[in-house]
Order: sequence, then C-alpha cells, then structure tokens
Amino acid sequence: ILKNKEVAQNPTLESGLYLNLGNCYSDRKDFSTALYFYKKAISLQSSSTSGCRPGTVRTLSKMGDVYLQQQQADRALAVFQEALNMPCLSVPLRAKLQLQTGEALHQMGRFEEALTACNQALEVLDFNILQQQPRYPLETLSALETRLSILFDQLHAEKANAASWKQL
Repeated sequence: ILKNKEVAQNPTLESGLYLNLGNCYSDRKDFSTALYFYKKAISLQSSSTSGCRPGTVRTLSKMGDVYLQQQQADRALAVFQEALNMPCLSVPLRAKLQLQTGEALHQMGRFEEALTACNQALEVLDFNILQQQPRYPLETLSALETRLSILFDQLHAEKANAASWKQL
C-alpha cells in the first residue's frame, strides 16, 4: 500500500496510513512497532505542513498513550506537553490532552498536579459549552469524571498517609 504512487505523492495520506498502522500495532500491544510507525507519521507530518498540524497532535496523543501503557509516564508527559503547545488545537483535543497529562502525572504519583490537569480539561469543556459551542463526546466527559474521582480519592489517601506518618 505504501508504495502506491498516489500515496507517495501525498505526505498527508501517507502519514495517515502510518498513524493507522501504529494504532493497529498498539491495539495488538506491540508497542515498539507502534512507536516506530507513530514516529514515521510525525516525521512526514512535520515535513509536509507548518503551523496548524492536527494530524501531528493526534499522533502525539497516541504516542503518549503507548508510553503510558509501557509505564513511561515521564516520556508520555513530555509528548502530551509538546502536543498542548501546538497552535490551533480543537477543544475536544485540548481537553483530551489535558486528561492524558493528568493520567501521566497520576502514574508518576504527582496527584495534585494530576488533579489540576484534569480540572483544566473540565474548564476547557465548560467554557466552550457555556459559549454554546458544539457538544463534545460523552466518552470524553465520562473519562474526565472517572479520572477526577480516582485522583481525588488517591489524593485524599496520600494526604491521610502523610498525616499519620507525621504523628509517628
């Protein structure tokens, strides 16, 4: 497929194919191969466009997910931060990246920062809902609610543990 002449002349199409291949390998838990294809997609995306690159942001999001699954939260966090710094993010994508940032921070044991990141995701969605922007997928809102609940419980458990250690 990737040797097709039409694909070779269209870097956006080719990068999309690499992204999809990365997704397939990620679904199969072959994370090193998934990362290989994600990196290939990003190299094509960055060479073919400048400025607003939603394909690159989506690819970085997927890469960060793979790093999280590999328990490499520090790498995931760096990738999510890179994506958040890109221009012209859509509202749902910004909220998803904030949530993913919260998940990376949570995995690192940085619960308060994780809670802040998840709250920022909610603020992004709330602001745009108030501005009567289009509705966002329920799975995004549900994932945020679940993550916030888990983080809140763990943050309180950590504070309780810290308080009991101080009493000893």
